[in-house]
Amino acid sequence: RFYLEAWLLWRYGPPIRGFIEGNLAWLSAAFFLLLVGGFVVAKYVL
Repeated sequence: RFYLEAWLLWRYGPPIRGFIEGNLAWLSAAFFLLLVGGFVVAKYVL
């Protein structure tokens, strides 16, 4: 979670900081769901 946040701050700088701070819980949940969903899809497709 923190690697993604650090990369976004490095890549986009201060403009995205307010967005991340306001939506960190939602962004973390979305990232986790995408990660788990990717493993589920890989299990059934491969």
